[in-house]
Amino acid sequence: GRPPTMEDLRKIGIGLTGFGLLFTFLGVLFLFDRTLLGMGNLLFLAGVPMIIGLQKTGRFFFQRRKVRGTACFLLGVILVFIGWSFIGLIIEGFGFLN
Repeated sequence: GRPPTMEDLRKIGIGLTGFGLLFTFLGVLFLFDRTLLGMGNLLFLAGVPMIIGLQKTGRFFFQRRKVRGTACFLLGVILVFIGWSFIGLIIEGFGFLN
């Protein structure tokens, strides 16, 4: 078959990001379930670069004025993975808003 085009990757990225948001919502709904929140984070982080591209993702997250927000978001992801779901999600939200 043919190699995947950018449009194909964008469609897959939208699906991954959508499922990431769904899993995150379900994780919150089920009282901050660590597994669902972790899956949501992984799917979201895998989907965004497929939608906007790897270089644009890197430029977005690592701008000098967004370093604090990126650090908080990534710290929140790590905290969710080690089991501190509520605190991790709060810190992710703070990073997302900054």
